[in-house]
Amino acid sequence: MNISAIVNPKPTVNPKTLRASLTLVDESGKEYGPLLFQNFEEVAARLRREAGVPHEQLQECYFRHRRGEEVRISLELEKDAAIERLGFSSTQSANALGEK
Repeated sequence: MNISAIVNPKPTVNPKTLRASLTLVDESGKEYGPLLFQNFEEVAARLRREAGVPHEQLQECYFRHRRGEEVRISLELEKDAAIERLGFSSTQSANALGEK
């Protein structure tokens, strides 16, 4: 199943520091998350470890994130297992919780 990982920069009090939020969107458009991380490096480590995203691809995304851009990474994974490994509940989504 094709799942998009969307990483958005989140400003902090320090303008040189960006947090990162991670949201997953499956093929049907169902959203999971967001999960908030201290920085892009934490998101990258989780995507590399749990979804097998190559370091080179994450390095390119890192520079876009530092510029304040949204980053989308396409993942080919088994839906429920991937969602749970990445730290999301496979039974709840942002849309189901009324969040957006």
